[in-house]
Amino acid sequence: MARTRRQRSPEDVAVGKTLPPHRLAILNTLFAFVVFAGLIFAALNVYVGNSPLALAEVCLAAFTLIIWRLVRAGKHPALCISLYLFVLFSVGLLAMALPKTTSSVFCWVLLIPILSHLLLGRWLGLCYSGVFLSCAGLIFFMRFGGEPGFDDPASVANVVISAISIVCFSHVYEFSREATDHKLRRMAMIDPLTGLANRMLYRQWFETARANAQIANKPLSLVVADIDHFKNLNDTYGHEAGDRALCFVSSVLERTLGARGRLCRIGGEEFSIILPATDAAQAVAIADELCRTMRQSPWRFDSTAVSVTLSMGVAQLGVDGDELKTLFQAADHRMYRSKSQGRNQVSGSDLEGDSLAN
Repeated sequence: MARTRRQRSPEDVAVGKTLPPHRLAILNTLFAFVVFAGLIFAALNVYVGNSPLALAEVCLAAFTLIIWRLVRAGKHPALCISLYLFVLFSVGLLAMALPKTTSSVFCWVLLIPILSHLLLGRWLGLCYSGVFLSCAGLIFFMRFGGEPGFDDPASVANVVISAISIVCFSHVYEFSREATDHKLRRMAMIDPLTGLANRMLYRQWFETARANAQIANKPLSLVVADIDHFKNLNDTYGHEAGDRALCFVSSVLERTLGARGRLCRIGGEEFSIILPATDAAQAVAIADELCRTMRQSPWRFDSTAVSVTLSMGVAQLGVDGDELKTLFQAADHRMYRSKSQGRNQVSGSDLEGDSLAN
């Protein structure tokens, strides 16, 4: 179960657990741009005598640095991003509303739907886009609606339709990106043959179950199961039979286990079950039930009846280890003890008798 990984700093761990990499990259770029551009525009606005806007831009640059540190520390990054974009867009609306600014400042509104969708997701991004674009449009027509060229319906239609187009394209892009991301995550975490969780999701489930067990002060147990004589089955009937047997075992275990635990395929013919709020004795009883049900469930490959049995081992959090690696090793060791003692049985703790499923 061990895997060699690059050592990461606490900041890397915090950000990696809370923000997708693409959003972190966009956010870092935005932060750098806002600080750089904000200071330049602040100096320009001081030069032209627009002190209120210059002050707002300096404050925005300082606020950007504060939010950047909070995000890097992993402190509620989603909330920080929402707050930051609200302040950023509000400062933009202030710039548009001040009488000393020209109409060219409104070109920045084109970034609102793009940044909103990329950093907030499709639904919250859509809300931000709708609210701030509407406010920007209202400010624009209040300031410049009566000037020559802006009273033409075609000009108004161009502005409105182009804004709606950008919102729609941004929304469709984010929808497609989220769907692709969901599909890739599922492919990375789900075993394609059986439809069960694989090792990656198994580790995540265990960490969540362990945290819940420690908070609620309840037991947590792990079961490791292996199909008996699986190599002989493959050699005798072929790999197609082996694949069908794996799917059959998965369905029987899922159906029998129900909501009592989480079933995962660890690899090959090996499975593992996470049993929340279950001590070792209860886990042995559940594993024994699964073992018996498997033994008694008929399975046929084409017209041939094939006997499929399981050997299992059980370990309990705290008793046999506090980490997934040590807990899994204990359960795996007992599973092999079940095999050495004749297969089709369950081995519990070393101090307890084993359960036979014959």
